Amino acid sequence: MAAESPADICRRLRESQSANFEFLFVDSSLLKGACCKKHENFLIDCCLPKIISESLRDANSTKRVYEITHSLSRLVTILRNEKAPLHRNTETVITDFVFCFWDFVQDVVCYECVDIFKLLLEIHSNDCEFCSCGQDTCEWIRKIADFLRECSVLNKSRFRCLIATLKGNSSLYEVLSTGFLTQCYHLLANASLSTVISDLIVFDLTVAHPGVRNAFHLDLIRQAIVSESSLLRSAANDRLLPILFKTPKLAAWFLIEAPSIVQFGEDISDTALEARLSLARFCLFNQQSLGNRRVWSDFIAFDVVRKAVCHTNLQVRLCALNLICDHPKPSLPIAKADFLLYEAFIFFNLSEQSPAARQKILSNFKKILIRMRDSGQTLSKDPQNEIFKSYIRFIEKVHEFSFECLRSDANFNRRYFALCFISHLHCQDFLSSKEKNAFAEQLRLDQLLHKKHLFKLVEFLEDPYQICQETALQILKKLGRVLDKDWFEKFLEATLSNLFSTSKIRNDLDGPYKIRFYCHFNKAALPSVFDRLLEEAESRVRVVSSSLWAITEEDGALHLILNVIGSIVGGGHSGLESSKKKAFKCQALLVSSWRTQKCVSNILHGFVEKLPYPSVLSDDILDAIGKYYMLQLTECKHCGAFETAVEGFEALCQRLWNLNTETPIPEQWLHQILSAIKDGKEMDKLCLTRRSAGLPFLVCAILGTEPSQRQSESLKLTLCTLLDLESLDFDSKIHAVNVLRSVFNDNRVREAVLVGVEWAFRICIEGAGSEQWPLRNALSQLFAALLVRVFGVSRQPQRSLTVQQKCKLSAFEFFSRFPTLFDFIHEQLSLKLDGQNEFRVFPILILLCHLFPSTPQIVGTHRGRSLELSTFISMVWKILMSAKGEKTRELAVASLVSISEKADILYLADTLQSTKEFSLPSNKVNAVLLMLLGCVETWSTDHAIIEKISRISQTLWDNSCRTGNWPKFNVQLLVNLVNEVGSTDLRRSAASFAIMNWNEKSLDLTARPLGKLFSSFAEFWERDAVPEKLRIEAYRSLFLSKKEPPSPILAWAVKDAVSSSSPWVWGLVALSVQTLKDNHALKDISRDLSSFSEKALESYVHVLTHVQPLSSVVLNWIRDAAVSDDVEVRLSVVQMIVGILTRHDGCEAELYDLLALLLQDEDVEVREEAAKAISGLQKIEGDKTRALSAEICWSFALKKHPNLAMKISAFQGASAEPEELEGVFDACARNPFAESFGSPHISVVKELFAL
Repeated sequence: MAAESPADICRRLRESQSANFEFLFVDSSLLKGACCKKHENFLIDCCLPKIISESLRDANSTKRVYEITHSLSRLVTILRNEKAPLHRNTETVITDFVFCFWDFVQDVVCYECVDIFKLLLEIHSNDCEFCSCGQDTCEWIRKIADFLRECSVLNKSRFRCLIATLKGNSSLYEVLSTGFLTQCYHLLANASLSTVISDLIVFDLTVAHPGVRNAFHLDLIRQAIVSESSLLRSAANDRLLPILFKTPKLAAWFLIEAPSIVQFGEDISDTALEARLSLARFCLFNQQSLGNRRVWSDFIAFDVVRKAVCHTNLQVRLCALNLICDHPKPSLPIAKADFLLYEAFIFFNLSEQSPAARQKILSNFKKILIRMRDSGQTLSKDPQNEIFKSYIRFIEKVHEFSFECLRSDANFNRRYFALCFISHLHCQDFLSSKEKNAFAEQLRLDQLLHKKHLFKLVEFLEDPYQICQETALQILKKLGRVLDKDWFEKFLEATLSNLFSTSKIRNDLDGPYKIRFYCHFNKAALPSVFDRLLEEAESRVRVVSSSLWAITEEDGALHLILNVIGSIVGGGHSGLESSKKKAFKCQALLVSSWRTQKCVSNILHGFVEKLPYPSVLSDDILDAIGKYYMLQLTECKHCGAFETAVEGFEALCQRLWNLNTETPIPEQWLHQILSAIKDGKEMDKLCLTRRSAGLPFLVCAILGTEPSQRQSESLKLTLCTLLDLESLDFDSKIHAVNVLRSVFNDNRVREAVLVGVEWAFRICIEGAGSEQWPLRNALSQLFAALLVRVFGVSRQPQRSLTVQQKCKLSAFEFFSRFPTLFDFIHEQLSLKLDGQNEFRVFPILILLCHLFPSTPQIVGTHRGRSLELSTFISMVWKILMSAKGEKTRELAVASLVSISEKADILYLADTLQSTKEFSLPSNKVNAVLLMLLGCVETWSTDHAIIEKISRISQTLWDNSCRTGNWPKFNVQLLVNLVNEVGSTDLRRSAASFAIMNWNEKSLDLTARPLGKLFSSFAEFWERDAVPEKLRIEAYRSLFLSKKEPPSPILAWAVKDAVSSSSPWVWGLVALSVQTLKDNHALKDISRDLSSFSEKALESYVHVLTHVQPLSSVVLNWIRDAAVSDDVEVRLSVVQMIVGILTRHDGCEAELYDLLALLLQDEDVEVREEAAKAISGLQKIEGDKTRALSAEICWSFALKKHPNLAMKISAFQGASAEPEELEGVFDACARNPFAESFGSPHISVVKELFAL
């Protein structure tokens, strides 16, 4: 078939609405020249305009946008290869396309846009008379560079385009100013930008300013590595440094400068210590030029690592472990001293409760074993080698310690760690492989395993945590073959006899795990075991059928599960029954009922997944299973029951969809549900509360398992039915909205569900003003689901109305995907605001907060105005000025700031600046102040905007002083504004006015911003004119800002410290101790503080308690607060106890015991604070650090005070009366983390610090 000519293609493109651009991917020589009289160049004049128009029309289709972008990339490639010149307007059209789609939801489109931009720059540089000579750049390129630097949009494509622009134009390197690069370093914390920002930094170091800014970059790298932000530290270590080391010259430079980045000293902070360890590990794994022969001790001092391994902070300990366990050359022998560090970590960190920490510890233990296997392959040739002997001793110690941790009073974390260690040693190939087994043969690990160890593992089949049961079972499957047949038979008999016992089994999974263990080694006995179990079950069913109350009796069939479920289901002991015994039975019956439902659902789930159809599962059986699940998901109101039923129902739907039937059964069920909601029949059977209970799960299970070849027919039917709220009655509306919320949240239909987003946004916005609270509440939940589906989930919690940039879309992208919403929002904003119900505008304003103006096309003249957000500014401003509710005004300000460009803000500022008199109602003045503060927060670096707002603040202040009747809240906002943007004269005038008119009652809300104001003017302090309350607030402001206080302010702080108990006074004085000593003018004042000040500076607790000795009231408070549910209270207890023990006020033994017990607190922050306190109070032989981990401190404390082991049960919160433990509930502890024993290996720590 002959290829189409350009003329034929041109004719086809004119006639078709949706063009196909596959012709661009054939031989490009066929596309040269003109196609018709109208088009001088076929590609530029015919194809390019068609591609652009198609992109604007189909921007809501991700598949179509990709096809168009790929086609444009091919077109520009052809133009580049043919060296075809482009007119400036054509270049602008292409850049407009790039800037519109460079942040598209598909990453491949973003990459294509960057490629198009690079090709366009190449075409331009070959054609432009200025750029082609290589000496200077044209105005168009310079505007492009300035735009890319100043653009407020934060995405990867922007910075990639900036790098591409700079690479070919050395005269533009000035764009990379130090201020801009400093901002870029802060952006490293943005995970989506960290890689491209690192590329930009390396470009500046190697190309733009090689060798010139090394010190500048080194300082910023240091700040990033020791930053308080974990995201910034992680980005610097995991993104920036690896990219930097790809350049050999930079790698050599950094290896030389690395030791000076983090200065090490005795008082090094946790963050700096963590950074030092991370740097050492990075250097260790990037020493290719040194042959990978160096070990970690060549990059960091042993004393630093010793401190870190036993450090209080868990992250520091993990960093140290990560450094010493790994090496780029695994076959390098491990030093003997390293094993002491390994032991110090393993023996005192198995109780860590963080899953992430647990994963890191296990991963590093695996690395140790692999290194021992690889290096031991050579060392095993000489078994008498001391290093090889240290290998053997370490494995033996860890093996024995792991089994020691398998004890009933150990917490879950320790038990699971021990099981994982045993699994790593015996069941994995970390110590032995097909190629490297010499070390394992010399080790003879099987000889270390005895029957007592296996019996311990068998006991752990009764562990209350299923993950421990499963791990123990897998280990036993590997090692249990040494047990004899007689033992297995006795084990089976004991298991079956206890299976239905009420007192000899801990939970309902003990029996199944034991039977699985038995059947693994006795597969032939499986049928007989199953028959016996079935016989037992039938007899129990007969008992229950004759008397349902039999479930609750002592020998009942299902009593064994009551202890697991009783704490979950409320109502049994509510006191509604006249008889206590009957109340107990009701509770037991309820528990057994829903637990039985859960078990039945799980059993049917297994049938549906594993049994063949139709040989075993007939149509009747499938129908019966389906009816059971439908009943659970529609009428059952117990969360545990219907949530368990969902899993089986999804498996059933998955199977039924694949049956070859004319109308699939899941589709029939869906029609039944939709008909019930639409007709309003049988509504009384559905649960209107609990977000419609299992109904949304049922619908999502059907829609989520629908085969792709059906093209989401059921989803479209569901959306059409449920989104038509006007045709539904009230109860049906609630159910419909609840189901829609779950559908939009379901990731299985995340693409297909977008067709209903526009309609769903409409009903949410229209229904927000409903007078019926249940409907309004349900719609708000649906609206939140829509925001997540369209804008994504933020990486960090949103603490204010300002939306993170990652969760925002440009106006072009949003309204291209949902075009009808632009006119709809315009229509809704045009309606008059109802002062009695302002909820109607909340969804619209929240939606606008998630949008930002499309990229300004300042480099050209083409700019579509049909979808500009500036259209809404006047309407939102009207809402802001007319709203009665403060929250509505705050939301309006947030949306205004989000949708406005710089020109819009300047216009609003000019309008306000032209207003000479602000004789407005209080609400409108409040709106103006909120707007100005919002602009200051967003545009704080823009000098033009800040200058205009500063002038407005002067006018507002003059008006406030003249009228004198502004509300307190407005005055507070005004003083905040003056603090932020006011000139020096204005702030001084405000301070003078506040002193002359100070009234604590009338200016109570303004005290904090006034205190900040006074902190910058020392002359008022010299005149003794600042009231005490404002002084305290000024101290707070200075302390939080870490600024050096002027001498007059510091003098007042010293005076106030004698009589004030404010923490801000003492905090400021403590920060300025060196100034007090060095400043001769303050020598007399410093002397007045005497010994009291010295003690007070050491401990704020002394200030609170120095007046009187320890009283019984304080002691009782400490006892109660030590077991408080509030973490902050327990932290304050640690500080209080330390202060009292330091002063020796009595009750020292009891207080020390309480402090030691807090080492077993369930919160890691409390444990770390208690460990710091204990480390400072007790002296450890050979100790060179005062920051030991909580478990090390606990072990030393137990050795010194053995009676602590007896007090731990009370600290856990367990009842001491056995009769109180009988009944529905098992005995439970307030603190499941606490353990009554410590590590027996404290000699390891002493030996470590003796080195």
